[in-house]
Amino acid sequence: MKLTTIFFLRHGEVHNPKNIFYARLPHFRLSKQGQKEAEKAAQCLRNQPIHVIYSSPMLRARQTAKIVQNYHPAAPLRISKHLLEVKTSYQGLPRSALEKIGWDIYALPKDGDETREDVLARMQHQLQLTLKRHHGEKVIWVAH
Repeated sequence: MKLTTIFFLRHGEVHNPKNIFYARLPHFRLSKQGQKEAEKAAQCLRNQPIHVIYSSPMLRARQTAKIVQNYHPAAPLRISKHLLEVKTSYQGLPRSALEKIGWDIYALPKDGDETREDVLARMQHQLQLTLKRHHGEKVIWVAH
């Protein structure tokens, strides 16, 4: 039996001069350090026969995925909403506000916030799709 291998890769460090919890806010790009981190991760994976790269739609994840794709030009880059950052009403708040609640964004959810179960369901759906479409292949997920 041929096994499917999924490499989980978190995006590199984000340029965040206002030190906010950005979550799904748009336009948060990689910092120079984040670009270096993505490059190091890409170099670590360069000898793997990667068939496809899936990325969250968020800019920082797409930037990381494109750096990895430079080492695997034949691997298509596919954007997946299932790999998105958590949907939370805490986004946009100063990180210090989240430190006060111990970073437990699930403790006091508001209408529209994702639960842990919602996130798990999204990830399980992405896993099922990956296993169905890429049986026995090596795949990279770039997420949060």
